[in-house]
Amino acid sequence: MGPFVMGTLFKVTVPGGAIKYTVLADGDVTVDYGSDRWLGLQVITAEESQVPRREGQESVRPGALVNADIPRILYSKTLNDAEPTHIEDRRIWRSALMYKGSAFNDSTQVTLAERGSLTAYLTDAMVAGNTTVGYVTHKRLRDSYLHVQTKGFTFDEFRRIVGSIEALRE
Repeated sequence: MGPFVMGTLFKVTVPGGAIKYTVLADGDVTVDYGSDRWLGLQVITAEESQVPRREGQESVRPGALVNADIPRILYSKTLNDAEPTHIEDRRIWRSALMYKGSAFNDSTQVTLAERGSLTAYLTDAMVAGNTTVGYVTHKRLRDSYLHVQTKGFTFDEFRRIVGSIEALRE
């Protein structure tokens, strides 16, 4: 099976040897390699992240935090950093930092890599039984990001999978 197009801006090439591919109606992909070894791909939208917005708010003010900022906050900010002043930005900020404790539980490797319009955030943390978790953002895509998770892969294998991700347009 060839590469998967995830959302509007990501193309992911998965390793060969899969025994089953599952593509759900919402576009989520699971690739099963057997022996409790699998890869999951999901585009996380603002609705799925429950990014706070006032009812009826259709546009985002300049400089506002948006859904695609969640991985950046998660990987690069701490409780010691100054919080944003706008109430909606603070909600996004706090939500990301609350998840930080479980996101990096027992992790030994944390990586941030940039290539062109893509930024990848990776960790080998054990989250919900997964052995590696990553997020990929695109500088043009503000309302969603790509969530990549695996079980049974080494961190180096995981980095190669994430390294295969291409932007469909810069």
